[in-house]
Amino acid sequence: MHQVSGRVLAISVRAAIIAGGWTGFALGLVAGCALGATLAWFAGAILSWQRDLSLTLGVTEQLLPFGGQVPLLERLQSSWFLVVPLAGLLLGLFAALLGGLIGGLVAASYLAGAGLSVLLLEKNDYIGGATTSQKVFPDYDAYLSRYSYLV
Repeated sequence: MHQVSGRVLAISVRAAIIAGGWTGFALGLVAGCALGATLAWFAGAILSWQRDLSLTLGVTEQLLPFGGQVPLLERLQSSWFLVVPLAGLLLGLFAALLGGLIGGLVAASYLAGAGLSVLLLEKNDYIGGATTSQKVFPDYDAYLSRYSYLV
């Protein structure tokens, strides 16, 4: 067997986006199903804990920590067969989007490193998006993220 070493000369951006998307979807699907199963299990555990508290202490349902959420928790527990795949699908689609974006950026980085011309477009006149801090209010010397309301 002959071992080849060297630099990557060319990579398809489309292939990198597709590969990143599929990888992200697969990982997100598994993580989302695990999250959905955990959510359904916790709903049942909270309901059991609520019942134990109400029987032991004689407290009415409205005074318990999750008293007003009992119908929602019961629905989550009884519909676990819908919660698990739905959580997996939603997290998988979100991870596919992130994986595709990261795959495209990595491919562009490899192409630029190989000396090829790469054009990445940015909507704003600065790079970084929500990760940058700017002087949002002209009268105050405070630098904030324009997207801090998302956090």
